[in-house]
Amino acid sequence: MEPHPDLIVPSDQPAEWEQDPRVRDALAMALAMALTPIDAPNASLTKEGPQAEAALERLLAARAIRVAQPGVSPSVSPSASPGDHSVQRHPRSRVGARRWIVAICGVTAAALAIVGVPAVRVAYNRVTVGSHLYTSRRAQRVAVTLPDGSNVILAPETQLRFSIDERHARIIELIGEAFFTVTPKPDQPFLVRTGAVTTRVLGTAFDIQRYAGDRVTQIAVVSGRVATGGPVAPVVVPAGAVAHATDSSVTVSAGDPDRIVAWTQGRLIFRNASVTAMLAALGRWYGYEFRLADSVLAESHVSIGFNADQPEEALNTVKAVLGVSMTFDGNVITLRPEHGAPSSSEHKISEPRRHSNPEVGK
Repeated sequence: MEPHPDLIVPSDQPAEWEQDPRVRDALAMALAMALTPIDAPNASLTKEGPQAEAALERLLAARAIRVAQPGVSPSVSPSASPGDHSVQRHPRSRVGARRWIVAICGVTAAALAIVGVPAVRVAYNRVTVGSHLYTSRRAQRVAVTLPDGSNVILAPETQLRFSIDERHARIIELIGEAFFTVTPKPDQPFLVRTGAVTTRVLGTAFDIQRYAGDRVTQIAVVSGRVATGGPVAPVVVPAGAVAHATDSSVTVSAGDPDRIVAWTQGRLIFRNASVTAMLAALGRWYGYEFRLADSVLAESHVSIGFNADQPEEALNTVKAVLGVSMTFDGNVITLRPEHGAPSSSEHKISEPRRHSNPEVGK
């Protein structure tokens, strides 16, 4: 019978390393590890067990080892006659297949190194691509070009990790806020993960925000469309719409993406935002930590705009519009209502001037 095409069958004469007791012991131990039940991780391992010994003899008799695809584990038929290299395939879990790979290849390589056998390169069918990490500090915007050619602007205090998975999909793990202009690659999906929410890009420019501690992911689509969801079914978000996705639901509404992404041009525009949310954003942009000494003020809402690169002007605006005094302690600013402060729960101020050439990476 012809050798199985997946097997590499050397000559019939045993190699020196096969007779080395140290190699045989290492192989037997690796096989014992692979044969130990997955649900019994604390079970004792021994190379003397009958299963390991029998498996070792079959392994050396076949004189070939291959790395199986996940879900398929090759084994040599114990009834095979000499020269019969047929392979029987038995279903195995992905965890089981991986355990065989790690146990046999790892321990075998170490054993062969002991006796000076040349190293063997083991190839996995899983694609392994090093990830790329991009970060921005407080009070800093950063413009980056990803390895796939897509362009991203990171808002302050943002962390973005880019990688390629085994299916060649482009994976983004995001904490913070970023504006994406994605390079279309039909054979390489572009996925952004924020918590349990995954947003699949369908050729677009969009903003996505979810900082550490947030329970909602905000997606604002400027052009194209995205599909976003978590454990729930994905929902398509078209251009001009804004989505708010939690770990269990997605809502889409007509919005104003241009206002949301104005920060990329140096303008911070808030519409009916709580004072607490506004101060948290200003803290990231200007490098301060704001503390409110009045719970009523914290529940107020504002429609207001600022220049991202003018913190002193922004502080004066906040002080005047909210009617507060400011106490400074390093970068911590405590706000207290002043006598005669505005009683309205909503305060308004005109939008800041537009920056034609914003500074990126400040």
